Amino acid sequence: MSVKQTLYYAMPVRAQNALVSAYGYYLKRKRQGHGLDEVISLIARARTWTHEEVVRHQSRELALVLRQCATAIPYYRNLWSREGLRFEAVRGPEDLPRLPILAKKTVRLDGNQLVRQGARPYWTQHTSGSTGTPVMVHVNKRTYQLVHALLEEHEERCGVRSGDLRATFAGRMVQPPEDLSPPFWRYNRAQRQLLFSAYHLSEQTLPYYIEELARRKPAELIGYPSAIAAVATHINASGGRGPIAPRVVITNSETLFAWQREAIEGAFGCPVRDYYGSAEALVFAPQCSAGAYHFDPLLGIAEIVDTEGRPVPPGESGRIVCTTLTNNVMPLVRYDIGDVAVKLPGTCPCGSIMGGAREIIGRQDDIITTPDGRVVGRLDHIFKGVTGIEECQIIQEALDLIRITMVVDGTFDPRQEHVLRENARGRLGTAVRVEFSRLQRIPRTPAGKFRGVVSRLGAQDQR
Repeated sequence: MSVKQTLYYAMPVRAQNALVSAYGYYLKRKRQGHGLDEVISLIARARTWTHEEVVRHQSRELALVLRQCATAIPYYRNLWSREGLRFEAVRGPEDLPRLPILAKKTVRLDGNQLVRQGARPYWTQHTSGSTGTPVMVHVNKRTYQLVHALLEEHEERCGVRSGDLRATFAGRMVQPPEDLSPPFWRYNRAQRQLLFSAYHLSEQTLPYYIEELARRKPAELIGYPSAIAAVATHINASGGRGPIAPRVVITNSETLFAWQREAIEGAFGCPVRDYYGSAEALVFAPQCSAGAYHFDPLLGIAEIVDTEGRPVPPGESGRIVCTTLTNNVMPLVRYDIGDVAVKLPGTCPCGSIMGGAREIIGRQDDIITTPDGRVVGRLDHIFKGVTGIEECQIIQEALDLIRITMVVDGTFDPRQEHVLRENARGRLGTAVRVEFSRLQRIPRTPAGKFRGVVSRLGAQDQR
């Protein structure tokens, strides 16, 4: 534990709220500084662009990024020279497969070679990763402001106005994990934000969370779907909707499963609007009314590619790799985010001209591999119609063995394990054995995130 964290924990709750609010004012100044008006204006103009105008904008910004990489970024300058790669050959987004993919492991180990010489970062982001091993990414002011402006636009489209009270469920340690005395939240006055802990959720503590939400009545719940679903499940088990009636629940940072969406919408009686983003500030993709994720054209270029780095056909799954269009401090080009998605087939029913993903399947290391070589992502379908499960996680122990760990309530019928086994084998094949374990709570990552699928096959580390 750091000295700062030790001092924070030693403070009374009122002082902690003051400290959280002070940091909130600092972040607010960073986000709202000079240049924000121009960023907001650019977002508004982009919403009127045709497909040709989007391509023209991305091609122009990409050319600037690649020129800088070739002249001022040691990693690219050395690699491209050694491999005989000419950035001028990349004239637009469609030419990006000419360049190699950048792995997270490279950024983690050689990140200093990816920083523009003499650059001063406006913000440094430490990504957590599923292993807890961080990747440090520096961004410039424009990128930092654009990321937050895009999120605020998404919130506004969902009916949440600036100044409305928000309840955030994320990986913030508001108090020591062993301290099970309320309150399990802190208040950020600067941004009218209730910060709820994702580390203290249990049958014993959830009534305190629900009581505070009912008392404060936030307009929006935002954060990890696993944490918000835990609150929702408790509400549903207690008789359904109560006085907590947000306008929207916005989920992020984890894969949103169908059973979580159903629990959340049932408890709060409002829509769930997921979005896909990255801590590296490379992609922002809000979920549309048809359920697809559309990659915003301003922050970066997102590709869905196969194992060779080539674009997959529409309707097929592949890795997400992203290229910045704005970050000239530490430009990441064809960076492997570590996630798998299904490419959007054809025109989306919502009418958006932007490409994207039909669904975000999950992390590359959270994909089930069958004995016959098939790769299977989303498996939440096997739980459809099964009641009494509060949380569940699928762990691949071996090619022919998966373990389903569950947190169940008193209504769970053990005979449903047979249904789950048959459903799982129906998707994975009869050569796969299915075993069950019951826990009081599914373990989270060091960042407090929930992983619905965990593979222990020892895939190559690309992080």
